[in-house]
Amino acid sequence: MKRNTLYKLLGLALLIVGVIACDTASQDVEPVVSPDGYPVATFVNATGTTVTEGDTIIYNISIDKTIDRAITFSFNQTGGTCTSDDYTVEPAVISPYSKSAQLYIIFTKDYDYTASETLIGTIGAFSIADKYLLNLSTVNPTLNATVNNYVSDIVDVVLEWSQEVTVQDIVEVELTAEEYGNEYTYTVTDTVDIVVDIADEVDWDIFVSTKDGFATDPWGSLVDYAATGNNPEELELSLDDGEYVIWTDLWANGLVYYYDIVDTELTMPITSTFTRQGTELIDFSIVQDPSQVPAVTVPGYDDNDIGFNGVICEIHVSGGKYTIVEYDGTSTGPYKSGATTSRPLNYRR
Repeated sequence: MKRNTLYKLLGLALLIVGVIACDTASQDVEPVVSPDGYPVATFVNATGTTVTEGDTIIYNISIDKTIDRAITFSFNQTGGTCTSDDYTVEPAVISPYSKSAQLYIIFTKDYDYTASETLIGTIGAFSIADKYLLNLSTVNPTLNATVNNYVSDIVDVVLEWSQEVTVQDIVEVELTAEEYGNEYTYTVTDTVDIVVDIADEVDWDIFVSTKDGFATDPWGSLVDYAATGNNPEELELSLDDGEYVIWTDLWANGLVYYYDIVDTELTMPITSTFTRQGTELIDFSIVQDPSQVPAVTVPGYDDNDIGFNGVICEIHVSGGKYTIVEYDGTSTGPYKSGATTSRPLNYRR
């Protein structure tokens, strides 16, 4: 009896020791991966928070230890007046066993002329797969950027002309008839009215002179020109402060051979469209005043003509701002050029 009691006490003691040992083991064993072992990310804005459209904000992102997985960092907008059309983001991807990468926020040069916009957001690893690879002590930075308007140095000018006229075209129609077994073929000649665009028969060249110089010597005061033989002609103007005149000269006139065009007073004014990115000058169009357009069906207006053929407009530049001044048909200022020389050889094709 005593022996059985001793065995029972010995078994109970062993059980208590086993439980205590198991509890101690559970407290001492660490998890397979400790959160303290995850890398800490650091973010450095390398470019600042005030930029202009076309610029790029760069964040240098690094981690303090390498891991065997890639981590992707991106930008999450939380406020500001910018929209997704105003910028693009190139995420920073830290490759496995690497410690750094760069994130780019690239701002678009748009045609909006708002003085400035703002962009507010956070840089971080936002996907579930990425954010749990970082130490919880990582602090995602907040970007609060001011984006100034981009204004192009260039004013683009597209100058085109067209004119539809009705002309008669000769047509021949063959008719076949049978009479008593014999076959006869008749040719009938007739005319039909057709509408054609005769713009390609007229070649305007475009010139830009200083306003003062234009009054006495248009050719000697040239600052830019477009004389390619194309329709439309195009100019890319970058002018110093001052006043300028855009004018035309007729290089070739094929309409003098169109004898079936009765209207000898036919004119072909030039339509000019001005665009300057980032300003109010966007797709501003003017049509050349009729008083400045010669009758293009009259012989004699060609590259040997003296002086000039017509003014399109003036351009006034002050402090880098362009103002387009239309000719109203009444001014006598510089538009009555005193030039007595024909087109110089260096401006002939």
